[in-house]
Amino acid sequence: MITRATWSSESDAGLAKALPCPVLRSIVADEVTRGVSNLWRCTTDQHQAWAVTRLDHNPDELVVVAFEGSGMLTFGPMFVRAAQAANVPLRAHVTSPLVERLLRRLKLTRSEVILRTRAA
Repeated sequence: MITRATWSSESDAGLAKALPCPVLRSIVADEVTRGVSNLWRCTTDQHQAWAVTRLDHNPDELVVVAFEGSGMLTFGPMFVRAAQAANVPLRAHVTSPLVERLLRRLKLTRSEVILRTRAA
């Protein structure tokens, strides 16, 4: 089951690995609070996860901003179907090769690679 949630200390802690930078996490929290992004609590008997999504425009895309927890192969298809129902593509930013492999099983394909420097 996927239910919409409001930002809380529980969701903040639950997304700490997916959004490890506290500043970025606070930006996402603000977007959720203002209704720019949506926070989702994903649960089954076997899996629990948090997800943040946003509908971008120009181009129109459903963006998975963050996903943390178990059950990506259970919950992922639900987000894919939501994007299909809205007639928009789904975009997910991925930093882990393991997550990329999981998303490939959902028929997502790599469309770009981003390279950046890190602050010292």
